Amino acid sequence: MKKSKGIKKVVSVFACLTLILSAMVSAFGLEVISNMADRNSEITGLTFGDCRTEIADDGEIDRYVYLDINYTDESVDIQKVKDGITVSFGDNDSIDSWEWDSSELLSSAVCTRDPITKVTTVNYAYTLILLIKQNSDTYFTVNVQTEDGVSAYHQYGYSEETEDVPVNELDAAEEVYSEPLIKGDVDGNGRVTANDSLMITRYTVKLVNLTDEQLKTADVNNDCKVDSKDAIEVLRYTIGYGD
Repeated sequence: MKKSKGIKKVVSVFACLTLILSAMVSAFGLEVISNMADRNSEITGLTFGDCRTEIADDGEIDRYVYLDINYTDESVDIQKVKDGITVSFGDNDSIDSWEWDSSELLSSAVCTRDPITKVTTVNYAYTLILLIKQNSDTYFTVNVQTEDGVSAYHQYGYSEETEDVPVNELDAAEEVYSEPLIKGDVDGNGRVTANDSLMITRYTVKLVNLTDEQLKTADVNNDCKVDSKDAIEVLRYTIGYGD
């Protein structure tokens, strides 16, 4: 009888310790996990894109520089990454100011398949637009760095032969600007409609072929394939049940 009471005491103490440990994990463990997530260790790189130029009537020059944040985990908090990015322009004194433009682009998935292992990897990119205001039409260098030390730099309008040629004459990429792809907009009319769902359905039953660009927009659930699930997601969106 005494032995049974002793066992009950041990079990009771063990249960109490378990509850206390669970409470500690709940109180502190989530914070630790959150802090680990804050490190944004999933960021794999920063990639500069085109630079678009607009010149106002008063002569002020606006540069719209496109910056892709490349990452592997879809759950990365892009806002925290954005807030932690520092931007500098070296010794260029033609830069008046800079800011993140309000028209941020949506994230996109890039699917790559290893030809040896046949394993498909999904990588993500989120494009930010850096609005740079200049007081003269000269070349400039942009340096960016995340809190975790992932960095990149790019020179726009720079030539090894001369550094004084206006940017517009050097950076041809400024004139080559295309709007970002809209997920689900398979027919390319700028809107996601039931016709897009129909096109995906027709593709899945091999009635039509889609271009590479159309396949990217049709893969709305980012699973690296276009199938009936994508058609359903698009249809749900058009009737107000999708995200």
